[in-house]
Amino acid sequence: MKIIGVDFTSAPRKSKPITVCVAERSQGILRVSSLTELTSFQAFDVLLQQQGPWIAGMDFPFAQSRILLKGLGWPLDWPDYVRRFAALSRNDFVALLEQYKSNRPAGDREHRRKTDMLARSISPQKLYGVPVAKMFYEGATRLLRSGVNIPLLRPNDDPRVVIEAYPALVARRFVGSRSYKNDRPAKQSAQQRGAREAILNGVLTMKPHEDFELSVELPKRLHERLLDDPTADSLDALLCTLPAAWAWGHRGQGFGFPQDADPTEGWIVDPSLHRPVEPTHNLFHDLPCALPDEVTTLLASAPGVRIERILSRGQVSPEGFWYDQDEHEYVILLQGEAGLRIEGEVSDRHLRPGDALLLPAHCRHRVTYTPMDEDTVWLAVFYSA
Repeated sequence: MKIIGVDFTSAPRKSKPITVCVAERSQGILRVSSLTELTSFQAFDVLLQQQGPWIAGMDFPFAQSRILLKGLGWPLDWPDYVRRFAALSRNDFVALLEQYKSNRPAGDREHRRKTDMLARSISPQKLYGVPVAKMFYEGATRLLRSGVNIPLLRPNDDPRVVIEAYPALVARRFVGSRSYKNDRPAKQSAQQRGAREAILNGVLTMKPHEDFELSVELPKRLHERLLDDPTADSLDALLCTLPAAWAWGHRGQGFGFPQDADPTEGWIVDPSLHRPVEPTHNLFHDLPCALPDEVTTLLASAPGVRIERILSRGQVSPEGFWYDQDEHEYVILLQGEAGLRIEGEVSDRHLRPGDALLLPAHCRHRVTYTPMDEDTVWLAVFYSA
């Protein structure tokens, strides 16, 4: 299957083109074949009209929030409200959003969609800095006119399929919040190049059993280009192919959209946003009757972070033993009590329910007391140093 990744811009030109990565998915392998640059919207329209079948992940917001649309008094059906935006000139579109914001209280002027909050992306109303509102205006209106299949928003039987992708969400798997790009030469750095290298190495060492369910093959001729592009437009285009390829693998299950995805607001496609919501459970309801050893339960995890519940009933650290962890640990005592000794302090800290503290990486510490006749319940959050 042909897979396309698109790093979009609201004003394509030679110095800031729309960047397109093309790959082929076959038997769990994504083979990247080319990177091209489009310097006009006309060239982007030509791309959309390429004969299918293909699926593309595109890096711009396809939709706006329900709050904005209700505030404008506009329809909530995606084709209907995008037609209204398309009927405006770009300047009138900007003026509409500016006027809307001027009538709203501070802190409630630019709304994020549910998917933006989960993905930690900015509001599709943002006009300046990273002007994703203008990207929405230029991109979504062209998708509407092209007739492509947009699952959830405007599904049809067209073999040309597009999904909204967010390359920063993919990149965080490998570098967390480290910066890996900048459009301004004065702010480009060797550290960002190192982050791009870490991202690319992470992509090229993925295994089919991991969350994107594929491995990636990249020609050597493209490897240095991806590293040496300080804007990371080329790298972002590559990263957009991953959720697109994953969505194609899940086309029989709605292209990876969760059941509660909003057909007004759309959805950023990514395996990390597809996990079903688990039933509510109480951290105190499944405590074992016998507790000969301390019990640790993994509650949640993501790259670089994990959350654990720890149960103690009289257990303490062995004599002479000190925890010396590579990770930071934020720990909260939920129930019971405990004694905690930090290396270098002259006495134990006596922890009671509600007490919490941050233990930096390699802060040596040990548990000196937990009561034998009462359950001590800890909640610990470990995250990369």
